Amino acid sequence: MKNAMVKKIKAFTYIEVLFALLITILIFTILPSIFKTTHFIESHFTNQINLDLEFFAADLTRDLLKKDSQIIVNDIRKNTVVIKNNNKDMIYELKNDKIIKSINGKGNITLLNNVKSAEFKVINFKTLKINLQIIEKGNFYERQLYI
Repeated sequence: MKNAMVKKIKAFTYIEVLFALLITILIFTILPSIFKTTHFIESHFTNQINLDLEFFAADLTRDLLKKDSQIIVNDIRKNTVVIKNNNKDMIYELKNDKIIKSINGKGNITLLNNVKSAEFKVINFKTLKINLQIIEKGNFYERQLYI
C-alpha cells in the first residue's frame, strides 16, 4: 500500500478534461455552418463558364481598346470576327465547339470550350455584340455579351 501512495502517476485532471470537452463541443457546433459555407462557395465556383466568359470578354476588350483597332465581321460567316490593329489581325472564330483566337493566322489560343454556336455582330463602330450558346453538364446556356 505504501508503494502505491509514493509513486506519482501523471494523468489528466478533471479541469483539463472539461476544457478539452469544451473545445470539442465548440468545434462540433461550428462544423455544420462551415460545411454550409463551403458548399455555397463551391457551388459558385463549379460554374466555370462564368469565369471563362469573363476571361474571354477581358481578352476581347483588351484587343478592341488598342489604338487604331477596327472590327471586321464577315456577314456570311457570322461566327468569325477580325480585329485589325496596325500590322496585326486578331481573328476570333468558332471551330470544333471552341472559340479560338489566332494572330495573323498563326497559333491557336482556346478561349472558350463547349460553344455550340457563336454570332458576332457590330453595333455602331466599336461595340461588338456576341450571342453565345454554351453547353455545360448537359445544359444549354445562351449568353449575350456587349463589348
